[in-house]
Amino acid sequence: MSWSRGRADVDRLLAEGRLEHAIGAAADGSSLLRSAEGLLESARREGESNPEAAFVLAYDAARKASTSLVAQQGLRTKSTGHHVTVEAVVRAQFGGPFAVFGELRRRRSEIEYPPAAGWRHRAG
Repeated sequence: MSWSRGRADVDRLLAEGRLEHAIGAAADGSSLLRSAEGLLESARREGESNPEAAFVLAYDAARKASTSLVAQQGLRTKSTGHHVTVEAVVRAQFGGPFAVFGELRRRRSEIEYPPAAGWRHRAG
């Protein structure tokens, strides 16, 4: 497949080995999209009673939908750095609504991996 917008970023991710070409069933993102729909429905149910769980479920839905989009283009991410790579691909190619994906990913990480007591961020 050939891209115009974001092509340099996709080519760089391929060259770095963070992204690879996918063919056949691996290039069919429909099961990922169905899974994303289920996660989003679960997020809706959890919204009132467990907002953090709802956020994580909604983020996972966005990530799987984005991964589905990447798969439909004949691409897939490697397991290491998967979330960051998916973000990089969809932001480079589609911008717009994907511009905040990184913020969502970082918030999800804060929820899933809270800093230890006494932890202080060091600048630089």
